[in-house]
Amino acid sequence: SRLGEGLGSGAVPSRPEPRVMRAMRAMRAMSAMAWLRASVLVAVAAAEPVPRVMRTELENRDFDPSTLKPMTQGNVDRMLKVLAQKVFGNPSILGRWSINGSFARELNDKLVAGEYMLIDDFLETPTANELYEEMVVADKQKKFKHEGPKFKDTRIDDKAYFASGSPSARCEELWKASHGPFEFRHHRWETAGDFPESIMFKVQKAIKSNFFVDALNQLVVGSGLAIDSTSPYMRTATVPLQVREFKTGDYYTLHNDIGEPSEPRTLSINYFLVTPGWRSEWGGNFLWCGKRVEKPQGAAKTDPHDFFPEARRIVPQFNQAIMFMPRHDYDHAVELVEDSRPDTHRRFSITTFRQISRIDGPRHFSTLESQRKKKKRERAKAEKKAKAKNAEL
Repeated sequence: SRLGEGLGSGAVPSRPEPRVMRAMRAMRAMSAMAWLRASVLVAVAAAEPVPRVMRTELENRDFDPSTLKPMTQGNVDRMLKVLAQKVFGNPSILGRWSINGSFARELNDKLVAGEYMLIDDFLETPTANELYEEMVVADKQKKFKHEGPKFKDTRIDDKAYFASGSPSARCEELWKASHGPFEFRHHRWETAGDFPESIMFKVQKAIKSNFFVDALNQLVVGSGLAIDSTSPYMRTATVPLQVREFKTGDYYTLHNDIGEPSEPRTLSINYFLVTPGWRSEWGGNFLWCGKRVEKPQGAAKTDPHDFFPEARRIVPQFNQAIMFMPRHDYDHAVELVEDSRPDTHRRFSITTFRQISRIDGPRHFSTLESQRKKKKRERAKAEKKAKAKNAEL
């Protein structure tokens, strides 16, 4: 009746009272038993799913990947604008890639295609130098703690591993031992960035900022996915930065960085801070394996076959980052750091993953994969046609 009186007098009706507030107001005049029953109702009301405020590209386009739009000049301009914000410092702690529009387009093309991209001079050189020295001091203070079993205690056949020379052969040996829990050994600095006066704190603050997430979202335009860190209804879209050192005996076996299927990682960024002059034979290389290709039907077991045709061995460089969008069928690893590594050379790394929660992960990735296969067939058909035309000429 009071609502009717209010409407009749020209008052503006308020929003409907939330279920939680109604239940709490009703509890004031209840007996103990009734109060208990009502408290359960409050808990149920509070647990009601909150509406999503963000949708991925695939959701927005009703899971029709053929309508995904490529990166536009507007996306490039927005990326450059947000990367110029104060949180990145003045001058910026980021390298010149952050102000290069043509490089942004190239990076977007690689990411959307499921490939990796190397970014040299990821941070400005003075920032990278300071960060490296800070990590050296932390190592001398024994802040890096080892985690994981020794290489000889893993499922890997160490003799076959050392006998495999090429990136493809090394990937195949690691694949044979990949059917089980992920195995690794590294040294992790758990308290990195805890001190506001440190350069690590400044780098973490910038990399974990919403501005950086906004910039990354421009880079993944056209992929069908997205990154969210602004919605109050969703948990953070980034885990804390993982600060590690790979010392002699450290390694990572084959993995894909995808995370949980329902909360997949949209983007993976690995930043290398190694002593300049790191050599491939010391190990610690980033091994990009890509997708495993089975032998053709009818082929004999003894027939030679390249199971990982896209495999590459990437020797880490000082102040370099590798960026890619994780996929279920694309793997990578970190090769064992061998005894030949001199004590004067260090292999530091910082890794961050970006993800979006509460999506239908399997549906997303199966839809995107079907689209990638379609585009691959179309590209192969076009190349075959162009080759035939050139032969005629």
